[in-house]
Amino acid sequence: MKKFLFVFLTVLLISELTVFATENDSETTALDDKFSVGTFALVQCRKSGGGVAFGIPCFQKNAFFIKDEINLNLYLSNPVPKGGMYLSVGDKLHFGSLKEYNGFGFRSYGYCKVEFGFTKDSTYGFMTAPMILETGGAGGFEFLFSKSKKGEFNKGFFVEFGGGCVVKGWGEVDKSVVAGGGFDGSYVCLTTGLKHYF
Repeated sequence: MKKFLFVFLTVLLISELTVFATENDSETTALDDKFSVGTFALVQCRKSGGGVAFGIPCFQKNAFFIKDEINLNLYLSNPVPKGGMYLSVGDKLHFGSLKEYNGFGFRSYGYCKVEFGFTKDSTYGFMTAPMILETGGAGGFEFLFSKSKKGEFNKGFFVEFGGGCVVKGWGEVDKSVVAGGGFDGSYVCLTTGLKHYF
């Protein structure tokens, strides 16, 4: 947990330094946040997978923004014992800076998340294996590109680094039993993906 907290605070500090370094530059302007749909892949020490995400702008003042993102995720335990799978719905709250500098758009941010989902493996199905609640956080950077005819950025490529932990499991069997305990415990993760803005 201490390692996760250190990583999260480090990335958040980098995000804030980015805002400070560019806020007084006359060539730097704030961008308007928009709705987004994206796909992503992630690698963790406990599971790997991917999913789709729908982003909803919540608040913006100048370059500072808060955005909510709803995710549908599918994971395989890592390494894969007994065909372990984990299907979850998650919510991520992003906060950070959204800027344009010399025609180049970028977003630096941190986020906290919560996920709830169903697990299974070759022995236990989705209805008998434990349901899992997990929480986590990360920091990331997004590079915006592909301007529309109106001159607005409509695509983004992002990279995030952080971690989290499984905090609860409910079901007929213990969560540590499913897939040899592949989903149980804390983890670090790397996520990358693409977003389309509209």
